[in-house]
Amino acid sequence: YGFCLYGTSYLIPYFLQSAAGYSPADSGAMQVPGGIILVLVIFSAGALCDRLSARAVTIGGLFLFALASIGFTFTTAVTGFWLVAAWFTLSRVAMGMLIPSTTVAAIQSVPPALLPYASTTMNFFMQLGGAVGINVLAILYQWRQEGHAITNVSTAAFEAFHECFWLAALLMLCALIPAVFICKSTQIEPASGSDASKIPSCP
Repeated sequence: YGFCLYGTSYLIPYFLQSAAGYSPADSGAMQVPGGIILVLVIFSAGALCDRLSARAVTIGGLFLFALASIGFTFTTAVTGFWLVAAWFTLSRVAMGMLIPSTTVAAIQSVPPALLPYASTTMNFFMQLGGAVGINVLAILYQWRQEGHAITNVSTAAFEAFHECFWLAALLMLCALIPAVFICKSTQIEPASGSDASKIPSCP
């Protein structure tokens, strides 16, 4: 999911400023509500993992991010500021759910002796996916924009932007498949004197 999170976080402000006519101030203002919501959701998502499960929160986050990505595919030159902000905010809600839930899922799925490896491996692949995502979406956007410009220069940037977000939506929907199989390792046992009820588990 790092591919989509980092890739779209780069692509959205770039597109708004380079093609949609937003000033840097307007582009930043559009992201403010999403940033505030992201902080609030991250704080509550950890508790939600305890109440439900990391699997349920991860599935919900993936679905919401896919929905937000699909919303961006309908962006046009006349799309209002607040509608763009709404889709961006929804994607930050999804991000706020995914960051803690995937961490919990990685940690709870391995025996205690492997916890350092699980955390390190998850962070490595998330950062790797992010680096790949930024580069792939940037190249794809530029390539498709040039291709669409051959037939219609005025809408080329928007059509390229839509295709990038269709890709993001597809990848997030595909990620639902492995997310369904997230489960706590049966080998994990609470330490002596610990409260086992605090360890999230699959329903």
